[in-house]
Amino acid sequence: MLDNTILKTLSNISRVSLILKTFSSYGFQEFILKLGLSKLVPNMVFSHPYKKLSAEKRLRMCFEKLGPAFIKLGQILAHRTDLLPLTFCQELAILHSQAETLDFKTIEKVLINNYGTDYLKQFKEFSTTAIGSGSIAQTYKACMLDGLKVVVKIQKPKVKEIIKEDIKVLQILSKLIEKYIPEFKLYQPQRLVEEFSRQLEMEMDFIVEANNTKKLHLFFKDDKAVKIPNVYSKYSSDNILILEEIKGTSFSQINSLNYQQEQLTDILDKTLKAYLKMLFQRGLYHADLHSGNILYTEDNKIAFIDFGQVGRLNKREQMSISHMLTALSEEDYERFAMEYLDLSHSGEASLESFSSSLQNLIDPYYGVTLEGVKIGQIFMETANLAFKHKIKVPIYLMIFFKSILSLEGTGRNISKNFNFIKSAQEFADQFIKDGHEQNYWKSSLDFVLRDLNHLLLSSPRQLRSFFRKVGDPNFKWKLDIQNLDKVAKAVNRLALFILLGFIFLGLVVVFVNFKQI
Repeated sequence: MLDNTILKTLSNISRVSLILKTFSSYGFQEFILKLGLSKLVPNMVFSHPYKKLSAEKRLRMCFEKLGPAFIKLGQILAHRTDLLPLTFCQELAILHSQAETLDFKTIEKVLINNYGTDYLKQFKEFSTTAIGSGSIAQTYKACMLDGLKVVVKIQKPKVKEIIKEDIKVLQILSKLIEKYIPEFKLYQPQRLVEEFSRQLEMEMDFIVEANNTKKLHLFFKDDKAVKIPNVYSKYSSDNILILEEIKGTSFSQINSLNYQQEQLTDILDKTLKAYLKMLFQRGLYHADLHSGNILYTEDNKIAFIDFGQVGRLNKREQMSISHMLTALSEEDYERFAMEYLDLSHSGEASLESFSSSLQNLIDPYYGVTLEGVKIGQIFMETANLAFKHKIKVPIYLMIFFKSILSLEGTGRNISKNFNFIKSAQEFADQFIKDGHEQNYWKSSLDFVLRDLNHLLLSSPRQLRSFFRKVGDPNFKWKLDIQNLDKVAKAVNRLALFILLGFIFLGLVVVFVNFKQI
């Protein structure tokens, strides 16, 4: 039965019908029937050419046919082994390397809208041949009037409008999936679409990408081993980004240079250290380090480009991840599980059960040394395991796992000896040694003391107010408590917290007085 109450919120029913018709033609009629949307696809047909193809290939081809929003969704799902079988993830990963290139006349409309019909006056030279094409934008080489060579990233026309409309469709479909396909409810499709929507919205705004790039350009400004392109904000906008051109060899082509193994090891070591610096020292890191986004420059530097997808970590998250890496290298599964639960929405998850499952998962990977262990793949599999234990892994943690998987895949394509965990462990240990953990706890202690101070100062006033009301002859009790046992537990916890607060505050006073003596 057609769910009109949900569908009436959509402005473009024809787009919904087209999307469903496409799913039908690639053999996913059962999905449409379960959602009660078959009336929108009269005479559903499974196109003959696709009948012999696997479900994995058909899903990937379906996403390609539906355009940028679905291509981006497929790219994200390619790393979500906690949501999809590995065979589907591997097939969807192909979406990373395939994107339609639009002719320049179509792209030129964006330049005209930004600079006017005489846009070429902004440039000394402008090549109309695209050097790269993604689902959202295409890139071109140009030379500014002052002779500066740049790369111009131009958003494809109307891509924002198309994506925003498709996001609305995905939001409706996710609601219907949760309503009519109970087995999918555990995967929280609505939450997935909302996270996807926020991530894609930032990726489509080139001002956000420009700011990400500028921050990391400044961070690595004096680094002799790393290069981040400069941004020319004066000429950039929310749909055109002009960046310094960096000349170098893409990591996808680096093996063609016939470097010795020692040179390749040095290049990968510089790359890994740059990534870990971003992660642990800046808390802002490149989250899409496939081989096309890393260059080896003519002056022997590692250059990172395309900061549309970045990850962000605060001090607490950096600290927990550093402990996770240490625990992983030491095969301390209980500590690893504890940090994992601390970062996630763990609900009623059992530490002991999750720790035991982690050990069963990770133990087979370990031999005499950590060389050959695919840490990125292990992390993605732990996310799948977390789901089975009803642990909701936050999006920032999945972005971190995905970044490692991408970097590790890039590194191993260049050298089989690429060892992520060794360098990561060194940086994690240094992060703790540098006093970041002590600073975090000191900052947390300041917040606790502030809250305790507020509690202690406000409690007498609130108690006086309470007793004044109780003492009023017109005061009447009205008590309506649901789930009394839970309320009692909450009250007991609150009482314990207050008691511990007084004890803690007393210890702090004693400690301070002792230091003064």
